[in-house]
Amino acid sequence: MFKERKIIFATKISYIKPYTQKIKSIIWNKFESSCEVENLSFDSDEAPTIAMYFILSDDQYQKLQTAIPVLLPDLVLKGGIQYE
Repeated sequence: MFKERKIIFATKISYIKPYTQKIKSIIWNKFESSCEVENLSFDSDEAPTIAMYFILSDDQYQKLQTAIPVLLPDLVLKGGIQYE
């Protein structure tokens, strides 16, 4: 069964676009799902918080949670990702 999912992460403003594109690529290439991106911060924040919304099955979501730390270890180590 497919469900609405969300990932939230924060990183330096200069890395928002690369990390967002990489996560979108992982979701599309591995699970054939697209996602929406929302900036949850103010323009003046040095480390903006980004939310990504998508639809995956429970199994796919678990695989994504395993894949992101392997593929993007710097993002995970610098503050991590919240999976909701």
